[in-house]
Amino acid sequence: MKRLILTATITIMILVSNLNTVFSFTIDLRKPKPCVNFHSFVHYPSFQLYYEFSVYEGIFNDTDTYHYKIFIEQNGHSEFMYENTCTGDEIISGFINLQNYTPLCFNEKAVFRLDVKKYYQGGFFSTRYGYFTLYKNQPSCNYTSVYNGVRELMNSNFMPITIYGTCGGLASGTYFIKRSKVTFTLNGDFRDSIPVIEPSLSMGYSGSGPNNQNLWAAVVESTETMYKFVTFTYEVYDILGRYWGNIPCNPEKATVVYKYIRKPAIGNLSNYPSNPSPGNSVSYISCNLFQGNGNLNYQWRDSNGTRYRVLLTPLENNRAKFQVFFNETGSSSLFEDSAYYYFVKVSNQAGSTEWIRRKVRFNLHPVSCPEAVITEEKDSLTENSILIKSKLQNSDVTDYMMLQNPFIKNKSGIDITLRENRNEKTYLDNAALYIIETNTDENSAVTDDGEIISYNESEGKTKIIKNDNEDVSLLLEESDDLSLDMLKDDQLEILSESGQTKFVLLKIHSPYNKYESAGNITDGGENSHDFYSRDYENLVCIKLNGENAGALKLTANQNFVINMIRVLNKSEYKTVQELNLKSAYDNNLNDVTGLIKFQDGLYGAVNKESSITLSFENSGNSGGRVHYMLKTSGKIFESGEAMRNPAFVKSEKQQETVLHENIPNPFNPVTKIRFSIARAGNVKLSIFDITGKEVTSLADGKMEAGNHEVEFNGSKFSSGVYFYKLETDDKVQTKRMILLK
Repeated sequence: MKRLILTATITIMILVSNLNTVFSFTIDLRKPKPCVNFHSFVHYPSFQLYYEFSVYEGIFNDTDTYHYKIFIEQNGHSEFMYENTCTGDEIISGFINLQNYTPLCFNEKAVFRLDVKKYYQGGFFSTRYGYFTLYKNQPSCNYTSVYNGVRELMNSNFMPITIYGTCGGLASGTYFIKRSKVTFTLNGDFRDSIPVIEPSLSMGYSGSGPNNQNLWAAVVESTETMYKFVTFTYEVYDILGRYWGNIPCNPEKATVVYKYIRKPAIGNLSNYPSNPSPGNSVSYISCNLFQGNGNLNYQWRDSNGTRYRVLLTPLENNRAKFQVFFNETGSSSLFEDSAYYYFVKVSNQAGSTEWIRRKVRFNLHPVSCPEAVITEEKDSLTENSILIKSKLQNSDVTDYMMLQNPFIKNKSGIDITLRENRNEKTYLDNAALYIIETNTDENSAVTDDGEIISYNESEGKTKIIKNDNEDVSLLLEESDDLSLDMLKDDQLEILSESGQTKFVLLKIHSPYNKYESAGNITDGGENSHDFYSRDYENLVCIKLNGENAGALKLTANQNFVINMIRVLNKSEYKTVQELNLKSAYDNNLNDVTGLIKFQDGLYGAVNKESSITLSFENSGNSGGRVHYMLKTSGKIFESGEAMRNPAFVKSEKQQETVLHENIPNPFNPVTKIRFSIARAGNVKLSIFDITGKEVTSLADGKMEAGNHEVEFNGSKFSSGVYFYKLETDDKVQTKRMILLK
């Protein structure tokens, strides 16, 4: 029995100790106000935030020492300001210099965070929050404020009023008040943007009285050059005649907070895929604004001018989608001759745009294969066809394609499925995805041999004459509704400034046969450049060989549609980075990552029964504008040729020692060097400068047979030509690379 009593006593002592730790004090934070809807305030040029709090002794008459910390927080950012100790029942007060909180936004609510715990005990801090706003009569992060308005006393005699108390305000009861109206006049040009009040950040009450104690301000008059705001303050006495001050503040401290809302203006409309087809019947629309903010309302409608039934569905924010029901008609026309239009109008508090339209041209050609497919909200959308030159050569080809999908930049992972819908069969040797960063006003393109350029979309326009007599320049400025049908043997004369043209950029689609040349361009030096297109709208970038290009002549070798022509010099992009290929699986869940990760003669199979899905990690947007390039290597087989099982491809091909081209090249400052080793042994990979001096060694030692990859970081080296040399037991190989800073 004594043993049981002792156990119970120990248990009670432990329980009391825990209660003493958790419940032994209460924090009373009085300033700044602990009410999220009724904040304290500071007016510039003052930056001094007054705080006041106390920690009450606990239920066990605790008079311990307490440790407290003070933080300032706003918009997800938190910064430590001060810490000290206090005793129970001590009133702690002081000032925080808000200039020490550098990311502070004026005219927006911020948080005073107080953490308290017993000094000599562990455990968690107990936290209280106070709310305040530092007002400054100028634009800040999101808002602007105005104070020192004109005061007008509305009643000289006191009026009785019943107030229903809320957090941070007066207690419930009967009071006597005098009401003051405070008026603010704002002058400016308000045709393109208007000030919109944010009452919850303002400092003033409504004219109906302070009984609900809700912050309030309103616009009472406006023209194209003037806006007038108003709010109210109250001088308050209780029924005993005691003065309670002005609430929510003195009239000269009354403040109106507003933000400028700009009237929307549409920059461009785009839909992806750009040319819906029977195999790609859903297209997602983006309405991209040149300007406009606030509560934006998008209104959508479409035309009924197409022979196909089309369903247009608005989505959230600036997006919509439409679906074309191609199977409801028996049309066999190669071109859709009854255009489909969609329209959008955007409005906000400042005004509305006109209805803006975009013309959509359907692609009724049978889709060529193989094709790259990206899923968007459960819809499988064909990005475009790949390996477009593969049928012209008996060996493997490498294909570079700029992706047009505008949505993948916001995804942490990018899945691309490579598939065949016809009886063609493909050996896929390698697939890689690159992210290219440019300036915010630039786009990116790639030549047939993988040279990447960036360009300003407003530059490179030129005069273009069709068949010696028709000026089609306006048709080829990439206007929403204008494009040019090219028939076989049609010619365009592209007039460019002599010696200034290094690249020609074409935006084309709907070739009759993607495996044959769509046309050729001849420069002033009689150098001819064949170019190829894909099924859907795509960028074709042609590098000219001659130094003195002069006038260019484009000849169509087959029918196609062209929407844009630019002649331009190379503009350097910021960075190019290969995205990590996490995995590659066929539709039978066979892991084929090792077969297609490197361009090494080991193949994965793509046919009508077997697709391959590639999963890449997306490095995201680093602040500039990003574009994506898909590189594929392989060969397409006709339906009559035998297709080997990819499981045997690896065993049939003898592993060779091969030093591959570094990627990217040129690079700044990082590139990847890949190599394959035929058998295990000693391997050395070294870097040499242009004089032949070894500047660094990337690998030196024993390695297993197989594929390897090493990264070279040239940040410590100057720009120039470098060589990398691979030395193995059976072979020595050297290649060149260029570091551009």
